[in-house]
Amino acid sequence: MQTQNKPINGWRVCFSVVYLAIAVSIVLFRRDEIFFLEPRPTSYQFDLFLWCLSASSFGFSVLAFQLRHIPQSPFPVYITYYPAILVAQSALVFSVTHFFTASSGFTFYYLSFAVCFILAVTVDNFWNLINSVVSRGGN
Repeated sequence: MQTQNKPINGWRVCFSVVYLAIAVSIVLFRRDEIFFLEPRPTSYQFDLFLWCLSASSFGFSVLAFQLRHIPQSPFPVYITYYPAILVAQSALVFSVTHFFTASSGFTFYYLSFAVCFILAVTVDNFWNLINSVVSRGGN
């Protein structure tokens, strides 16, 4: 199978690195607050939301790197549209996984990271997914 050498869009690679840096820095700088053995009953668990946001940023960095051969400019959607969608996805996953007692312990980390990562990699299909869930729930 022959592969074609397409030019690499430097901006997409740059944004991939930026989103990866955001993901890693959240975990590095807040790791003591994110990872704990006993839940803190007096907090709003903002650090667990940051865990979800980190997973979403990591997934989006993978997507941006996959799209490095697409020549269209990533501006302005990579700095306006996608961050808002990633925050919304992270909030949705955080609220759903933290709502149930079964997933609010150690399972939260595995489940929320996986779901946030998958949603971020498939971020362009997010609204289609929401519409299908809502339409199935109405039936």
